[in-house]
Amino acid sequence: MDTNLPWIEKMIDAAEQPSKAPARSPLNVGDVLMAKGDLPGALQSYRASLAIREKLAQKDPDNADGQRNLAINYEKVGTVVQRQKLWAEAAVAFAHVVEMARPWLARNNAQVAWLSVFANGTGHCWELLRDAPPGEVTFDRAKALADLHTARDRMLGLKEQNRLVPPMDKNLPWIEKLIQAAEQPSNAPARPP
Repeated sequence: MDTNLPWIEKMIDAAEQPSKAPARSPLNVGDVLMAKGDLPGALQSYRASLAIREKLAQKDPDNADGQRNLAINYEKVGTVVQRQKLWAEAAVAFAHVVEMARPWLARNNAQVAWLSVFANGTGHCWELLRDAPPGEVTFDRAKALADLHTARDRMLGLKEQNRLVPPMDKNLPWIEKLIQAAEQPSNAPARPP
């Protein structure tokens, strides 16, 4: 990471000095702490941001950006707890992401921002099915696989229209790889080596 960039230096400074942290976005502080490998600190920041975003989303449930930001915040919490092998908590967070994205995708089938949220959420749900010890995660496997296919098919549609933009262009190969592993003859989520 290039720490010579002024904004990165400010975020690192805020993350390392809690007295300055309230002046910074907890989500951004969480991102910096996550990049530094401080999972407990990142989780604390993401949860603080989540509390704020939940209140904002409740006040304006029709605000697509506010709802999407809340879903992204859930994804960040899920990513941290997944890395900490807190499988059940990760499952709850990622399920929120997917379920929050569904109605917005139904409203606007081609909405790129929500498709990205949905694709990330479904991919993480499948990773949990693959990585968590048996019985730790209770996602419906068939529904999770159908969600992967939905995400992939919609991303392919955008790709054909030259509308598949970063970071979704990088998510498509990841989703395709998860589908390929899911459809192996063993018909079970592939575990990493």
